[in-house]
Amino acid sequence: MPIDQLDSTLFQPSDANLRYYPSFQQLMSELSTSDNVPTTTGLNEDYHLIPGDIVAVNPGTEDGIPSGDKWWLLQVSRGLPTSKTSNGCHVSGFWLEMLPSPQQPDHSCALRLQRGNIRIYYGSIIKTCGKPTVIPVEQLNTGWEHGSVVYKLSDDYVRHLDKVSEEFRMTFVFQMKVQVVRRVKMKM
Repeated sequence: MPIDQLDSTLFQPSDANLRYYPSFQQLMSELSTSDNVPTTTGLNEDYHLIPGDIVAVNPGTEDGIPSGDKWWLLQVSRGLPTSKTSNGCHVSGFWLEMLPSPQQPDHSCALRLQRGNIRIYYGSIIKTCGKPTVIPVEQLNTGWEHGSVVYKLSDDYVRHLDKVSEEFRMTFVFQMKVQVVRRVKMKM
């Protein structure tokens, strides 16, 4: 089942039935193809996002049906300069897929890093005060399970993401209503 987020596809039709999990070394080498952007966790005023950042994304559609998820996560693979902040700019990265319920740990949420670099619109990244919602490193418990990189988030942080996602969507809907009112006033 392909999962679409605006202009990207998680699995290509040719390999939709294959679940291939690359080696840790392969994933790290794919993450390092990043336009020579510094990968330190310190603040970088030239970039909104740096390789390795994990950002919250407004969910798209699954087989043409709007997703019931509150957010999706994307691990950034290429730096996003501060000069590229319009909603039409693209962000490259790897999706994180939620593990099935039986594989979820108690009191946390586990997500598996997927293969295949994809691109999404910057506008679909959930923002707080105009800045992308980047998952802080201290919130991530990273491991290697069954040949895959797996990230775990606490239940408290998942609830925080739910709240931020809801606020982002409410702000977006409000902004759309304001734009409609302005257009109507302009036609009058």
